[in-house]
Amino acid sequence: MWRFGVRLSKKTLYGCCVVTATCFTVVLLLYATKRVTVTKPLATGGRDDRGTPGVRHWWLRPVVGRGMTYATSPYNADNKRELTAPADSSSGVKVISWQAARSLRVLSTTSDMFAQCPVSACRVSPSSKSTQGAAAVVFDDGKMAKQTPPMLRADRVLVYYNMRPPGEATFRAKGDLFARYWTAAVTWVWSYRLDSDIFQPFAYIAKTSQPGKLKSVEDGVRKKGKVAVWINPKVSRRADGLEDIDKNFHTGRSLTGVEEYLKEFKKELAFDTMDMIDLQAAMDPTPAERARRGFTLSKYYFVLAFEWVACRDYVTDLLFATFDPRVQAVPVVRGGFNYTQHLPPDTYINADLFDGPRELARYLDDLASDSKAYSKLLWRKGQYSRQDGLQHAWCQLCDMLHRAPRDAHLNDRYDDVQAWFTQGASCTSTNTTDTTTVVTSDAAVTQQ
Repeated sequence: MWRFGVRLSKKTLYGCCVVTATCFTVVLLLYATKRVTVTKPLATGGRDDRGTPGVRHWWLRPVVGRGMTYATSPYNADNKRELTAPADSSSGVKVISWQAARSLRVLSTTSDMFAQCPVSACRVSPSSKSTQGAAAVVFDDGKMAKQTPPMLRADRVLVYYNMRPPGEATFRAKGDLFARYWTAAVTWVWSYRLDSDIFQPFAYIAKTSQPGKLKSVEDGVRKKGKVAVWINPKVSRRADGLEDIDKNFHTGRSLTGVEEYLKEFKKELAFDTMDMIDLQAAMDPTPAERARRGFTLSKYYFVLAFEWVACRDYVTDLLFATFDPRVQAVPVVRGGFNYTQHLPPDTYINADLFDGPRELARYLDDLASDSKAYSKLLWRKGQYSRQDGLQHAWCQLCDMLHRAPRDAHLNDRYDDVQAWFTQGASCTSTNTTDTTTVVTSDAAVTQQ
């Protein structure tokens, strides 16, 4: 009996230890789940990846995932669309009649646009008076709303140019008498969308040839004094300093609920507000300009790069600007873009993967307090840089013009380019302060 009692006591003791360890593990997991939600699905269909190396609490680090799809992303500068036209093309110089955005008319020198292209036998004519002899006519919404298309010919392509999503620009306007004539006239589309004939991101992400040292990054982190700054692309701010957040918003409402989101965020973590002009000044190579603006990003840990609209493939240059070597801060992103798939892992933080703005604010405050973890994140971001996306778009256009006489499918016209533009944008509207998204109808998006 005595031996049996001893044996039973050992079993009981062992069982108690197992139960205790199990309960302790469950408690830790529940705590981690409360602080960092890992089971919340992505609104954009991507993986559950915060893009961060971890935080100071050791029990939170195992639940932070890492994406592995950037290597094949078309936003990776190494994966630009292949240009296949023969370099010794004998079809002569292709004339491009540019009748779209006026801001691009300054690029009217062939050497600036096509000198670095494999096929450079193209020339841009910025005059809108005549399209005679043009192999391609590039137009935008403004052109479509004012007149009918030029004469359709077998040896001429009409290129629809639009870098803005539905809701910000569309040629389906009230009282438009000419849009119906353009519907089936378009041969190619030049836009930010991946399914465009000519794909132009606002920028590519390129691997730097000489990444900085982690030690120098750690030294710079010690000099930071503020956690976050929000860059508002639509803010109108007086020059005498920051104003209250409620007075800073553009009169137009965002489709991503930025206004409500930031108001909740501010209840947990204070942040500064800047605009795109300030961001450009921070990257200005002239010390006098930077001093005049009195603005630098070096004192901030994070840049809140929130998009105003949430549409498939749409992300503005605000995000790519944060990958400039002079921006020594980590981007915090939010929008309809698939960040996990298209950005290098461990270089950013995805706000949509948190249980609302307050959870994000607490996480950022936590990460800023962990100098070692934050320095590694900033160092990894510094291994990549922004590369302009416009140059390769011009190369694509010239390449396609020289291939068109040989490739019959390049001469097919869109049945309804308006439907392609509006219905294919896959825009969503966020009306709450959490990450719940509601898909809006195409008509609703267009009317915003």
